[in-house]
Amino acid sequence: AACETNTQRIIGLVVADILPLGSCNREDQQILHKSFSLTTSVCYILILGVEKEYRRQGLAGILLQHLLNALYERATCKAVYLHVLFSNKQAIKFYQSKQFQYRVHLPHYYCIKGDNFDGYCFALYINGGYPPFTLGDFVSNWWTYLIGTNPCRLIQTLGNIVANRFIFTDNHQRTSSYKQISRII
Repeated sequence: AACETNTQRIIGLVVADILPLGSCNREDQQILHKSFSLTTSVCYILILGVEKEYRRQGLAGILLQHLLNALYERATCKAVYLHVLFSNKQAIKFYQSKQFQYRVHLPHYYCIKGDNFDGYCFALYINGGYPPFTLGDFVSNWWTYLIGTNPCRLIQTLGNIVANRFIFTDNHQRTSSYKQISRII
């Protein structure tokens, strides 16, 4: 908690729970790669809040960093996760600036004054933890690779693949060409 120095009034607070992955809600159990067991520790941030008049002064970042520092010392904790209302753009931007990654869309997760609203799950991977590998990750990785690739070399590689696939009849020659391509990629 953060307190005002004169009055000792609480002006900021972070509340978190460290629990085994298997104790999380089913949708939250998907934040870690399947190689991690359900006994792996994760930290769920229940509350990170600052009084309105003290916002935009870095206090939430300080509270979060204190929590993370304590979790870094706890080597068994592999991820920190939280839920945020889909329309809370300021909170989403804050967590993304702290390296939290969007993981899951949660339809009708929040019920506020009788109305249902969607939520998002964000996660930060620590102490060797890592997310599941999804199709979106695959596409993103390939896109990043293609952007950083020399276009001439890429065209030449694709030309070699086509030539090897349809022109070569000798299996040995085709196999060695595939090995060359894998070295390029």
